[in-house]
Amino acid sequence: MFLLRKVNKSYWNRDSMPDWLTPGDVPAVCLNDLKVDGGNKLSVWMVEEDRSNLDAVIASLGANSDDLDHFDYLLIDLQGVSVAQISMEKSSGHSPHARANALWHSDLINLSAKKLVKLAVIMLESVQSERLLKSELKELLLAGLAAGALDPTRMKQKLLDKLRVA
Repeated sequence: MFLLRKVNKSYWNRDSMPDWLTPGDVPAVCLNDLKVDGGNKLSVWMVEEDRSNLDAVIASLGANSDDLDHFDYLLIDLQGVSVAQISMEKSSGHSPHARANALWHSDLINLSAKKLVKLAVIMLESVQSERLLKSELKELLLAGLAAGALDPTRMKQKLLDKLRVA
């Protein structure tokens, strides 16, 4: 099982890490992708080992966007998060994809600054970064809308306009 987190892929490129960075550390810019809420929780999405639900999870996050753009994400091995003693609880997501919200959304909870940095290190060391091109995301979103999996009333008008025109 994996956890998915939408990120800025350039922050997580191991080939372009600064020379001054010591082993077991991450550039501070990576923490921009790990913004917690007021309850010290971080939203994540569960992805099956065989990635059978990956398209639905990406569609749920992509449908929450303001605009149609490339979709960068990391897949984090759930075992690494467990070893780091970071707790997780099932929670309902807030995307336009009701099924994905109910089945695959969770929160990492009780996050301290130390745990957040530990998570960033795990992500950098075991990272499987991926990019879905804008055209691929568009296909997923259009398919989700056509199938009724995505609720257009919960999507931003700017994105809906791009899907119609783009």
